[in-house]
Amino acid sequence: MAYRTIQIKPSTNILGVSYDEETMDLRVQFLRDGRAYTYSGVDARTAEGFSRAESAGQYLNAFIKNQYPFVEGG
Repeated sequence: MAYRTIQIKPSTNILGVSYDEETMDLRVQFLRDGRAYTYSGVDARTAEGFSRAESAGQYLNAFIKNQYPFVEGG
């Protein structure tokens, strides 16, 4: 896996976002507890949306959560 960091605006909830275009895995790490979740099957355009979002947390809730399968860690 070759994850690359996606730049996001400063967030009170999300520490970082990275994406592996080959596997279509999106990894989101949270500030509060350091946990990371890997969402699978995310297309590049949706992943790149984080870089344009005013709020990474709102983007996650609107376009990622409940849309893609995930596992904790990754």
